[in-house]
Amino acid sequence: MFWVVNYGGTKNSMQIELIKWGPELAISRIERKSQEQSCNPSFTCSLPSTWVKSWEKFREFDSLSYIFPYTNLGHLVNGSKELENEQSVYCMSF
Repeated sequence: MFWVVNYGGTKNSMQIELIKWGPELAISRIERKSQEQSCNPSFTCSLPSTWVKSWEKFREFDSLSYIFPYTNLGHLVNGSKELENEQSVYCMSF
């Protein structure tokens, strides 16, 4: 559960603050689907078969390990490339 806070006192300084963590809610839709089907997370894509380069890029992307957006990041070093990547995924999930 989140709420909007304004510690700075101006409209431009509003933030979202986590006030309650529900681990049962900390699962993405694709993660839940893969668990239900007992398979690795993967995405679907509808591209024309003539788009060979796009298909190659999609298959390359889909073969990468899925980054779970609600993973506990406490073990990562502050400022590291790994933490930066994970935080990017977290922001994109919103």
